[in-house]
Amino acid sequence: MTDSPARAKFRSWLTYDAVWLLLHLAVVALRLMQLLNRWKLISARQSALFFTAAKYLERHADWLSSRMRR
Repeated sequence: MTDSPARAKFRSWLTYDAVWLLLHLAVVALRLMQLLNRWKLISARQSALFFTAAKYLERHADWLSSRMRR
């Protein structure tokens, strides 16, 4: 059984939004880690790792979500 065009469009929209939301929530979590480092609750090495991951996600979040949309 095949989906109707409207249902297929909704399903792709839902997937796009879910990926976009997860990527941006990850960026927020990583930025929170930077604050924890600033307050000396985690080490500088851990913070640098999180900062690098956050920058990578920020750079690629829009690209990844646009690829999902195609």
